Amino acid sequence: MSVWRHKKSQRLYLAILSKGIVACSGDSLRDGDEVTIYRDPDTMQYFVRRTTEFNDGRFEMTLLNPPRPK
Repeated sequence: MSVWRHKKSQRLYLAILSKGIVACSGDSLRDGDEVTIYRDPDTMQYFVRRTTEFNDGRFEMTLLNPPRPK
């Protein structure tokens, strides 16, 4: 597990927990899109984002140890 910083909000997230494939369709995600699943260690909330978006520069890997859940 690695720690990533969202550049705009400066929040830290645990990632990459998993990669998956979308199994639905909609306006922004389509069936078969690859996604990255990551978690906010403070709220324990999971987020799903297209892997291409996750890797487009809005997140940066840090050298910090993963934060412990509260």
